[in-house]
Amino acid sequence: MPKYKLKPEVKRLVIPLVTYIILFSLFITLIVRPGITGYTTYVKMKKSNFTVDSYEENLNNLQTTLKESVSNYTECTVYNEKLFDELRGFNQNYTVCLTELNGLKLNHSMTVLNYEEEVQFLRQAIADEQDKAEEYQEESLEIEGDYWDLAKNVANNLCCKAKVENNRISHYKVENNMIICLEEGSLKLEC
Repeated sequence: MPKYKLKPEVKRLVIPLVTYIILFSLFITLIVRPGITGYTTYVKMKKSNFTVDSYEENLNNLQTTLKESVSNYTECTVYNEKLFDELRGFNQNYTVCLTELNGLKLNHSMTVLNYEEEVQFLRQAIADEQDKAEEYQEESLEIEGDYWDLAKNVANNLCCKAKVENNRISHYKVENNMIICLEEGSLKLEC
């Protein structure tokens, strides 16, 4: 690529011109711009009916409020971290308790099933025992009936023979598995 060389006359003109442009840009950036910003702020203050002192006081109040807010935010952040730590602990405890509860529910279910099986077994055993008791009761009634029939027959044999000697014998009683002939009583002879 060919190199272009500036003529010395052009060089003398371009370098100061570029320098003036840079200095002018710096002047606008550093001096004019803040002045325009300040003037714009001043105009806005005038429209808002605030004095410079009240504006400064409001600005100081806002700065104080900002510092308090930052301090409160920091305190809240620390407090929230503590709460989150506690919440994590509670969450872990809740998980442990939930696991234990599920274990207890399972244990309870198994216990209920075992209990129901035991109750069913006992009901069947009770029903069987009731059947046996009814059978024994029927047998006992039969035996008792036979006993009283036997007692009556023996009493009729004994007491009717004794009536021949004592005419007033008309009743009998069973006492200590013995027949006693009586002249008066609750069981009547059939001679």
